[in-house]
Amino acid sequence: MSVTKQVDVVVVGASLGGLTSAALLAHRGHRVVVVDALEQPGGRCGSVEHHGYHIAFGHRDGHGVGDNVFGLPLHYVAAVRAMGAELHTRPLAGGMRLHRLPARTSEDLHLGGRPGVDRLEGARATVQVLTGRDDVTDETASGYLDTMRRLMSTSDDEQVRLVPVTLGDWLDRNVEDSVVRTAILQVGEVMFPSPSENTSVGRLIGFLQQSRAYGSRGFYPEDPDAAGMQGLVSPLVRVIERHGGELWLGWKPLEIVVEDRRVTGVVAVDAANLVQEFVAPVVITDYPGWALLELVEEELLPSGFGEMSRRMLDHSNDFAGWWAGLGRLPTRRSDGETEDMPGWHRVLWGDESVKRYHGAFQFASCHSSKIAPAGKHLLEVVISHWGEGEGRRWRHWRDARAAVDRILDYVRWYYTDLDECVEWSQYQYLSGPEMRACHLKPVARHPVKVATIEGLYMAGCTSEGLGAYQDLECEAAMEAVALVEAQMGRPR
Repeated sequence: MSVTKQVDVVVVGASLGGLTSAALLAHRGHRVVVVDALEQPGGRCGSVEHHGYHIAFGHRDGHGVGDNVFGLPLHYVAAVRAMGAELHTRPLAGGMRLHRLPARTSEDLHLGGRPGVDRLEGARATVQVLTGRDDVTDETASGYLDTMRRLMSTSDDEQVRLVPVTLGDWLDRNVEDSVVRTAILQVGEVMFPSPSENTSVGRLIGFLQQSRAYGSRGFYPEDPDAAGMQGLVSPLVRVIERHGGELWLGWKPLEIVVEDRRVTGVVAVDAANLVQEFVAPVVITDYPGWALLELVEEELLPSGFGEMSRRMLDHSNDFAGWWAGLGRLPTRRSDGETEDMPGWHRVLWGDESVKRYHGAFQFASCHSSKIAPAGKHLLEVVISHWGEGEGRRWRHWRDARAAVDRILDYVRWYYTDLDECVEWSQYQYLSGPEMRACHLKPVARHPVKVATIEGLYMAGCTSEGLGAYQDLECEAAMEAVALVEAQMGRPR
């Protein structure tokens, strides 16, 4: 095997951003290589098979924005269509239930309004659930609607201007009704950018506007080659391989080679630390900004790039969870019925008016039968350290386990027979950075094109854009591909 390989584009990272970039370029005739340290493509956006169950967040050293429900597919769908991939999905079963601790109360939340209810009455019900108040007036319900409309109708220029403005400050200046302020801050906690007062108004506006654009197109991947979130990854991999692209998995990128401020390739090592050199005039990476600092000398990057990336890193945290394979679904204590809600259960904590996001749980198998063996179910309980504060790490595993157990104790109380349903269970832990934490924060992100290095592009979750969570990587990838072809043209 040669230690040098020449191609048109090297893609560093096999999360959604890297795979989308590689698939689009390979489809258009470019010679592409994808290099990633993981043995399996997908980064934290994918899932890992475990005894017939498919576990999200399962890639130990994966990067990208982890999750296990891809309900925001606008840019992903656009990219898949552009590369001619075959997409297999099913409608995303949704809904959300809020659980308040330590009070141990719960109620279903319909942020878009309850079906069959007029908008004012729906807004009243939403505010009631968000605030726990039964005395919501027409004026307050109307004020909530008006504030949400104002946010979602903001111009692009104003949205950018409001990126450094925090939601707490904006509400104090623009909303007089304290109940409306509490309700909107609680929306932030439900979407988990805790503490919601520190959410960027500009980022929140972009998220709400993009979410509205997604409409009813939420889906769960049902790919014939892979289950769970890996079903998002498989169509991209098939396109890359069908058009002659190569995936070098298990090869850790060591350096993006830059000479005279031009990219000339990438150096990677395998598990034996044997070296492979890739020569190319273009490199696209889906690594987050702070990871690029390990591959390129900081002085070659734009002024302030390192500081900006470290500011985003300050908003990232550890992640822990608990997964259980179930022989059947459990019974709710509240009504004696078998659980039938496939959506997320958000756990909020505290006695203040705004309850803090504390974690969540859901039955992933209710979205997809393929995520568990036939007749079985999969329950996940998750918590990120940013549910307890920003930019922090658990000092010891016992602290992370205790945080999970606080939610798990409640889940065991909420269902009368959970332990009878459990056939196996295991904790999960990912050391930081867990990157969703920085998504809605009032910090600048880097552009897709690295201005100071010719041929270097970034298509990851810390790139600037309006996409939400995983979809941001796909949006950045499409922009990177457009810029690359503007630089080098299309193959003949």
